[in-house]
Amino acid sequence: MEADAQRLQTEIKLQRAFIKLVGEQGFERVTVRQLTTEAQINRGTFISTI
Repeated sequence: MEADAQRLQTEIKLQRAFIKLVGEQGFERVTVRQLTTEAQINRGTFISTI
């Protein structure tokens, strides 16, 4: 149960970061590094969520 809650929180962080970055830079310019930095998650976490 705890893992599900953490995964949901990570997905929410990524969604918010994605929306912010796309609004600022456009879809084609957003990188994984920018997403993980903005969402404050590890790149490995990002890879495991996709």
